[in-house]
Amino acid sequence: MKKIIIAAMVMFVVSGCATSGTLVSEKQTMEFQEGVTTEQEIREKLGEPTTIVTSGKGRTLIYTGVTYQTKAATFVPIVGLFAGGADTRSTSVTFIIGPDGKMQEMTRSETNLDTTTRLK
Repeated sequence: MKKIIIAAMVMFVVSGCATSGTLVSEKQTMEFQEGVTTEQEIREKLGEPTTIVTSGKGRTLIYTGVTYQTKAATFVPIVGLFAGGADTRSTSVTFIIGPDGKMQEMTRSETNLDTTTRLK
């Protein structure tokens, strides 16, 4: 029994996790109001955007974030061939800022992927 507990602890510690960019929750986006929130307020709350697009009509700030979590079963010999994989979550939030420096529009998308390895 002791060996099983130690093996489970090792799998937990070894399981891979990575995060990149800025994940923006739906709750966070509710703090921003079209025609009211300024670019400066967005940057103060979320930090620097992943992408900035500038045009004659204003600026577009894009915040993209990804988190990747390897499933623990991936590291179990033989079992990993059938039940391994990873869970991936990404968000992308786009703020369109007008010439007056205020947010004109905001869009948010979220993607959740469950990737499971299967031996064919």
